[in-house]
Amino acid sequence: MPLYAVTLAGIPGRIINDVLAQLRARYSDRHVFRGAGAPLRDDRVASYDPKIVEQSMLLASDAIFGRSARPWGFCRRKGKPCGLKSGGKNSCTRTATDTCEISRPTYFIVLYQEGLKEDELLKRLHHAAFTARLSRVCYNKRDATVAAVVEAIERATKSLGGLLQNMQSRKSPLLLLPLNFGDRSIGRLFNRAISEDDPKPAMREFDLLRYVKDKSKRYYLGRTGLGFPPALPQEQHGEALAQDKVDLALTKQFRLGCYYNNGHHYDVFRTDGSEFDGSIIFYCRKNGDTRPKGTHVNVYVDDCLR
Repeated sequence: MPLYAVTLAGIPGRIINDVLAQLRARYSDRHVFRGAGAPLRDDRVASYDPKIVEQSMLLASDAIFGRSARPWGFCRRKGKPCGLKSGGKNSCTRTATDTCEISRPTYFIVLYQEGLKEDELLKRLHHAAFTARLSRVCYNKRDATVAAVVEAIERATKSLGGLLQNMQSRKSPLLLLPLNFGDRSIGRLFNRAISEDDPKPAMREFDLLRYVKDKSKRYYLGRTGLGFPPALPQEQHGEALAQDKVDLALTKQFRLGCYYNNGHHYDVFRTDGSEFDGSIIFYCRKNGDTRPKGTHVNVYVDDCLR
């Protein structure tokens, strides 16, 4: 059965505890809910200043990587020897931003109150979560907020199965890297994928525009003459490295709310046949701008170069 990690962002502090209590009572222990109260505002919208965004990211991390007892977390063995270790060893070697088969949720959902600077929250999530906005109509209203969350979870549940299925193919455009691909069509594709029951029509339209098939290569055509061919399974380099930063750790595990093979990457090349000579900037979310040289550049789904 699938497991759901659900984070609520921007909900006023006056009602957040009651909202969480009602949701936890309604849903099974296959759902882990996290949320912290935001300041109450007279204009009836949240404001995603840096403190609120950071708080939301930490809550999302706790929902996914936390090891508290059910129904508050996913690890079934709090205070007990790890079920994946032999010899009854009593310690867990996982870091605060890592997870395992016992504790990893199937889906990651962020429901956020309509507000100012929403883009700051969504930018930090970098498409890791399935996201849905809660209308200002329910702002600071306990029962209306619970009803809106329930409706959003039901809508997400209908979409996530199809998304997960399409996230398992290395040829899926849903695994492309927004920053380095460098085209707004990626954002439009992602928005359609999480708002429609079936992501395949949006994926097919994107492929018609961006997927190139020639005699020697098949690839997605990105910015400034760059080709993005998905690495073959035998060329994938194992799991992506563990990340200390919460936003990187989340995107190492999830895309659009679904887990994926995080060894997947693209062997980016120049379509004019020339090599990289340092004139083209790539954007690594971990190490910043870089100017690579050579025949190709390995870029991963989370927009990190390794």
